[in-house]
Amino acid sequence: KGIPNGYRAQHFWCRKNRYALNTQIVGGYKGLIFDIVHDARVFTNSEFCEFIHSQPMNRRRFHVAADAAYPISDVILKPFSEREAQNSPEKRRFNSALSGARTILTENIYGRLKQRFPVLNNLRTHVETSVKIVIVCVILHNLSILLEDDHNFHNNEFDPIINDLQEEDFNQNERRAAGQAHREDLFRHFTLRRRRN
Repeated sequence: KGIPNGYRAQHFWCRKNRYALNTQIVGGYKGLIFDIVHDARVFTNSEFCEFIHSQPMNRRRFHVAADAAYPISDVILKPFSEREAQNSPEKRRFNSALSGARTILTENIYGRLKQRFPVLNNLRTHVETSVKIVIVCVILHNLSILLEDDHNFHNNEFDPIINDLQEEDFNQNERRAAGQAHREDLFRHFTLRRRRN
């Protein structure tokens, strides 16, 4: 009861041995949540994915720090695989730095969101109602940051960057190749900076 057609209860069983909604948060260093979707599989169909890939390459001033489940692209940075990093201490350090950035930028937001709205820790409603509750909590979370009601959290002024949207026709293979090349460039820069220090 309360489960959408085509799903069974075990679709909502999580690694913490309880029922849950798996979500993907796209957040920023200020703690704002820019997008929330179900998980990595729906990321490729999300408005956020469309937005980041529609930005002209020469005007992009951002990267998305992602975990290994996401497809690498010219915008999405994911760690080197265990096989790639196995014999390279520099790649393992790069993976650690990327993981640290992802933790600060998104994973900590989950904790802040659940601290601000404890109801999220134990939703006992139908799936559709639970999704609405999560969305409302995200909206209230962002409003409280924008209104500087930071609930004892670090907070900075929200300064959105709005770029003109221009279509770029990249297919998945081109994005993957561009992302791998870009990650290699960032990795070289990361390694050179560490060697200088």
